[in-house]
Amino acid sequence: VCRTIGEARFRPLQRAEILLRTGSAASYVGIVEERAGTVQPAKLALGLRQLALSRGVVIHEHSPVLEIVPGDRPQ
Repeated sequence: VCRTIGEARFRPLQRAEILLRTGSAASYVGIVEERAGTVQPAKLALGLRQLALSRGVVIHEHSPVLEIVPGDRPQ
């Protein structure tokens, strides 16, 4: 679909390039979009935590859940 509308942002990858990029021979074909990125969720969470703490936010870790009350979803 992208090629038909003149958008060439995805490029196929073959086994050799995947191996070079990742060090893994498990994949034999792939697709790359050079302008995209990925986020490692744990690093994002740790970074957001550090930012919040640096701005004075109090984080209540290890707080037990005392009750769950079903009801309307918050808006």
